[in-house]
Amino acid sequence: MIISLILVALFALPKKDFLRGILWLLVSLLVAMIADVFLRLLKNKEIIFPSSAIITGLIVAEVLDYHQSLWILVLAVTLAIFSKHILIVKKRHIFNPANFGLLLSGFFFKGIISWWAGVPAILIIILGFFIAFKMRWLSLIFVFLGLHLLFLGLSALFLQRFFTPQLTLLNFYFAFFMLVEPKTSPQNARARLIYGILTAILVFLLFSLVPQYDSHILALAFANLFVPLVNKLTL
Repeated sequence: MIISLILVALFALPKKDFLRGILWLLVSLLVAMIADVFLRLLKNKEIIFPSSAIITGLIVAEVLDYHQSLWILVLAVTLAIFSKHILIVKKRHIFNPANFGLLLSGFFFKGIISWWAGVPAILIIILGFFIAFKMRWLSLIFVFLGLHLLFLGLSALFLQRFFTPQLTLLNFYFAFFMLVEPKTSPQNARARLIYGILTAILVFLLFSLVPQYDSHILALAFANLFVPLVNKLTL
């Protein structure tokens, strides 16, 4: 996952913003690793390589717009790592850590969500496919993207718009790199299908009802809250 996220970022950065983007990524990684090591020492008095924190830091940096203040990034990453260690029930995260940091940065610090690393869609699909195949989560991704595509088609039909522009609303980065977070996603295959359906419905509804907020970030936060219930109903 780490290598895939780095590759996606390097391909997405335009030449004129390359150095700014690299600085953005490095700051995010540094903050994520320091925060993770500090909290792990505080809680468990142990030091392990912060691989999951690196993934969280990369995702936060690749979703937040890199043209804004670095302090927005620092706060978002810190909140993400905090949730990773504190907001836990039965050794599972309540919220996707990266998504939690992004959500709060948008609400309280006016952080701008741009999904800038989602530009090389073909590369994301190829890399994401192999990751999801290895983790056996392709069904979750396919049901989410399929249903989301259906909703976009019905919306275009109802509003009498061309369907092709609607395709730009398909967020492959979200589907392949955020939806499948292992400690917040459901535990069995049937539960994951329900989770994918629920998330797709929430993305569509929130996009229609509160367009001033990022519907994917909001939808994932709400969907995370339903995971314990979905797990219980599908045991």
